[in-house]
Amino acid sequence: MPRKTAAQRFEQALDYSEDLVRNPLVELRGAMLQKDFAATLGVNKGVIAAAEEGMYALIPKCYRKYIIKLLEVNEEYQTFRRTKRQFYFDPIDFPIEPAPKKPMNSLIAHFSLTPYAFGARACVHHTEIWSMCTTKRNMTENFTQFLIDVGIDQAWQDNFNAALQTNAFAPVKLRTTDNHTMVSGEVADA
Repeated sequence: MPRKTAAQRFEQALDYSEDLVRNPLVELRGAMLQKDFAATLGVNKGVIAAAEEGMYALIPKCYRKYIIKLLEVNEEYQTFRRTKRQFYFDPIDFPIEPAPKKPMNSLIAHFSLTPYAFGARACVHHTEIWSMCTTKRNMTENFTQFLIDVGIDQAWQDNFNAALQTNAFAPVKLRTTDNHTMVSGEVADA
């Protein structure tokens, strides 16, 4: 059977195919709407939506008191996350090398997704994606696990992580009264 193109997988994914393992947290909610379930748990609807997309590395605390066999459900949840990642991403679809600057931005652009859509498919919370696009200088643990689950090799991961160093702000140089240049974080002599 020939490998599906990214466009074919995307089209198939739009209807959230039955090929994916069910998220046990969706089953926990049952027939309730996300907003009603959020009110029951006393959290924002966004927490429910993110958990049901698999964006959390661990089941959020608000769910835990409602789960009798937490370890069993967590294993199902992790299987759901791994299967979802492998459904949407294939190592051959990744660029040969990560971009040397702003690698997260380039990776999102490579897949023609928004940061939120990329995070939902990768099961990485959109705040982690945003921080790796802007100021985060190292890959998050959850993003690293995403790359491992998809099958991206260690050399690619190391290059991506090294490229994230470009997200760092350049040190600010301040002039003191005696024409001594001070780098931010230095303490001036008293």
